[in-house]
Amino acid sequence: MERQFVKILGQRVGKRRKALKFTQEELAQKIGVNSSQIISQIERGEREVKAWELARLARALFIDMTDLLAQENLGIDQPILWRVLPSHEAETKEARFL
Repeated sequence: MERQFVKILGQRVGKRRKALKFTQEELAQKIGVNSSQIISQIERGEREVKAWELARLARALFIDMTDLLAQENLGIDQPILWRVLPSHEAETKEARFL
């Protein structure tokens, strides 16, 4: 992958992870890697993402792979207007809905 793109991808992963309030360790567990250090390296743009990791990241972050790979921001940060805000895991429920 191109170096600049690796950084952009890492930023998108980090932004989405934080929006869902996942720790790096939680995300590492969700994608089946044995270290939160791998997530840290991806988010800092220091590690290229393998195809299987990209697929698992997209699934764990409730986002389409094309949104992670897009050249421009496709507006994945669309707000959800709740009638009644869920008492817990609102971010996860929103992500699943979108």
